[in-house]
Amino acid sequence: MPIITLRSACAFCCSLLLLVLVATSSQSAESDELLKISFPVINNPALPKVIFNHTKHVNYVDEHGSDCSRCHRVTKQGLSTAAFDVRLQKAGDQVSYLHKACTDCHSKSGQGPALVQCRTCHAEAASHGENNK
Repeated sequence: MPIITLRSACAFCCSLLLLVLVATSSQSAESDELLKISFPVINNPALPKVIFNHTKHVNYVDEHGSDCSRCHRVTKQGLSTAAFDVRLQKAGDQVSYLHKACTDCHSKSGQGPALVQCRTCHAEAASHGENNK
């Protein structure tokens, strides 16, 4: 019968811990950062809020030799949190501004959707069944 020493027990537990940490970090690296677009605030929206796959967009920008400034404004504090300077637009123009910014970029990249394909971005499935109002 093998004798388990403190050293071998520690090595075994440390190995298990390392295995769990590696598995966890690879899972989180593979999962997408999904952001519910919450600005501008829309009372009683006719469509579900857009769930923006930030990871997918970052990967696309990286693959095509660009950087975060393609969507975010660079400020003294760092990158703007709102894409395309939407907060600098007049309140009544913000939704159409975002629609134009998103569809223009998607059209130029050949990735779609067109502005008339509302449910591509405003989809119940993309919202994971959450109440979007």
